[in-house]
Parts: sequence; structure tokens; C-alpha cells
Amino acid sequence: MYYYGARYYNPRESVWLSADPLSGYNPNNETEHYIDGQHNGGVYNDKNLNTYGYTYQSPVKWLDPNGKQVVAVHGTWSDPSTWKNQIGYSGILGSVQKVFGTKSTRVSDFDFQWSGGNYSSLRTIAAKELVSRVLLQREKNSMTSEEPVTIVGHSHGGNVAIEAINLMVGMDEFKDVEINLLTINTPVRQDYQLAKDASGKVNHINVYDEKDPIQIRGGKSSIFVPDRPSSIKFTGEYGSASRTFKNAKNIKVENPQGCFGDFHNSHNRVSDWYDKL
Repeated sequence: MYYYGARYYNPRESVWLSADPLSGYNPNNETEHYIDGQHNGGVYNDKNLNTYGYTYQSPVKWLDPNGKQVVAVHGTWSDPSTWKNQIGYSGILGSVQKVFGTKSTRVSDFDFQWSGGNYSSLRTIAAKELVSRVLLQREKNSMTSEEPVTIVGHSHGGNVAIEAINLMVGMDEFKDVEINLLTINTPVRQDYQLAKDASGKVNHINVYDEKDPIQIRGGKSSIFVPDRPSSIKFTGEYGSASRTFKNAKNIKVENPQGCFGDFHNSHNRVSDWYDKL
């Protein structure tokens, strides 16, 4: 059997062993369905009625990129468990589906982990690890060069993503790849900006809370706690930062939290900004 990420293929019999996942109807996990007339016309396109086929039996003429690559990057002093609002209409995956057209329902989208240390050097290490993760995921799922990359970063995870994207645009593996970026509650710093050759090819949406106290204290100044193990909270770089990116579509949440609310957690309150996408 050959495994293509979405289903298995039997090369001896030249058949797929299961139907195209989009032909099922699971509104809790999927955001696009044939039965709703989506994906090339859905059930209203008679070519889609053969759900065991591939590219309408014309693999030389057509491609079927699965559009399912999403990588979520957690922030400082955090880990993948921070992602509480993942699937569904107004979850993280629903938001990237709405704004970028990316379709994904895998739990593995949210399992990328880095040290979470509050130092630029540690974010650089994380950025390189993120690039390796994306390359491995594309290879594992037999993704074509046309397949886009979508990265969602919360807090300094957004800056990890920016540094990673700046590396990607200089690599042959991403030469013709569309890149989508969604940053949430990310401290905006001059040392974390998309490079000139990246800003022209990256679709960047930035979500910010005008009352988030952490977002504007995530900068780097001459006053910071000396280097300590990354597992120790409240150590690291501190300084003034901003909330919005110059070359991004900046979206303000409708329900700002302030210091006494569920502040800095807009990634788990997607409904506060989903309608503005």
C-alpha cells in the first residue's frame, strides 16, 4: 500500500482503498463537504459522484493538492496544550479555512513544540525547527510545489513563524509556494518583520487586542533579566512593543479583555474576531 496522507492506494489493483475524505459529512471536524455543493461543485458536479477516483481519472492533466497543511506555533512559556479552540466553525482551523481557504482537521497541526524561552536566540532555534517540521510534513504528505503553507502563531510564536518564513523564502523547496500567516496577540518588534522578499508573497493576517498588556511588553530593551533556563517564567527579554504590523491586514478583536479578563488568549476566543476575517 502507498499512503498519501488522505488515503491508501493499492498499486497492484490501481485503486484507492477509501473514498475521498471530502465526500464524508462530519460538520464537527470538516469545513467543506460535497453534500453542501463545495469543492468543485460537490454533488452538483457528476464527476464528483465517483468518490473513489482521483483527479477525475486524469492524473496527467490535473493535480489534487489536499490543502490541509496548517502548523500552529505556541508562544512564550507555553506548549501545544494552549490551543483549546481548534476545530469547528469558529475555531482556529475554521478561521484559516475562511480567510485562506486552507482545509485541515488534524490534531497533529497543533503538536509543534519549542522551548518557549523568552530570548531571541531560542526563537531562532525554534524557527529552524519549524522549517524542518514544515519540510517533513510536506514530504510525508506528498505535497506538490503548488501546495500552500499556512502557519498560525500565538504571542511570540508569531515571531517564530516570521523568522521561519524569512528562511523559507530563500530556499528552493519554497520557491513557488504560497505562504499564509495568521498571528494572534503577537508583540510587534522591529527585529521580527517579514523580509522584503517575503512580504510580497506572504498573506499575513494579524489579530490584536487593544488592551492586551503582554503584547506591548514583549519587546527587547537594555533592561532584561539575565539569561536563565527557558523553563523559568517571567525571565527573559522585556521592553516596549507594538500591536500591529505595517504590511499585514490587522484585525482588532471585538471583545478586548484588559488586565483583568482572559487577556492574551485571543487564540482561544476566535469568535471575538472571526466575523472580521
